Amino acid sequence: MITMKMKQWIAMDLSDKEDEVCLIDEAGKKIRSHKIDNRPDVIDQFFSEFDKNIDLTLIIEAGTCSGWISEIAESHGITVIVANPRKLRAIWDTVNKSDERDAELLARLGRVDPLLLAPIKHRSMEAQAHLSVIRLRETAVKMRGIASNSIRGTLKTLGIFLEDIKSPEQMPKKAPQQLPSNLLKLVEPLLIAMSTLNQQIVSYDKKIEKLCKTIPTCQQFMQINGVGPITALTFFLTVFDPNRITHTRDIGAYLGLVPKRDQSGTVDKRLGITKAGDTLCRTSLVRAANYIIGSFGQDCDLRSFGLKIKDKGGKSPTKRASTAVARKLAVLLLSMWRSGEDYKPFRKSKKKEAIAS
Repeated sequence: MITMKMKQWIAMDLSDKEDEVCLIDEAGKKIRSHKIDNRPDVIDQFFSEFDKNIDLTLIIEAGTCSGWISEIAESHGITVIVANPRKLRAIWDTVNKSDERDAELLARLGRVDPLLLAPIKHRSMEAQAHLSVIRLRETAVKMRGIASNSIRGTLKTLGIFLEDIKSPEQMPKKAPQQLPSNLLKLVEPLLIAMSTLNQQIVSYDKKIEKLCKTIPTCQQFMQINGVGPITALTFFLTVFDPNRITHTRDIGAYLGLVPKRDQSGTVDKRLGITKAGDTLCRTSLVRAANYIIGSFGQDCDLRSFGLKIKDKGGKSPTKRASTAVARKLAVLLLSMWRSGEDYKPFRKSKKKEAIAS
């Protein structure tokens, strides 16, 4: 005789210091609700105390701590559902919001239908660590840009305009040559900080290039002119499993590169892209697209596609073209990943020629 395990659902509303916990049974009855410290040792001990004969499911929202909490729970044989916070309008769109209520609602949604949580899958901790290198580099680049703008803005108020400095990277070396000693002392601390950031960015670049050399798929992606180590590695680590996306064209929506929709009756508004999914991956694809349709881009189907959109004119033609190319680039990368084929820059052009002949 087969005995069925008793089922229970436990939800955690995560925060930096304390997590609100709610446990319910198969009948939907709340068994307990309390707080625990958000520390790996405390959470590990907490999960270890559950009866192994209970079929336990943990429901948490995706966030900065959800990755390692998921791993701890799974090590204890607990099923984990990671909810997409963007989709949980029922939780955050309320006038009666509290951690206790949020945890209970997560548990009840997980019990009724996990699909209501729009569950996502976490990357491995190794992949997360690799992606952190790219994120930290991006932070260093932003900090350098902020420092550069601050220096330029300060000097402009004093009637000083820096010349022949085309990028923040050049400022620490070229700015001191153009400034009198009294103004140099004023901005020197930021110039030193920018010089340090330059060194760290170069260090991050070397780490990213080294990682790409160990991943054949990234080398495959970099066959496309305009796709460098950062774009290749970011796309690889963001998607991490090419088969979990049903259709290759769906990758555009997954990365937030498709337009929003607001249609009612005869009104169908043209809106901007959804910007769902990973911001860094989307940004890196748009940067690659800008290079492809820019003055240094090589002739290929992607470039021709983008230039046609740009030549149509209208509102923000360059922006629309780069977004469209980024979306098409994402589809191309996923298709190459699945098929294992090398990049063919004129695949569509050759097809048209074959049909014409």
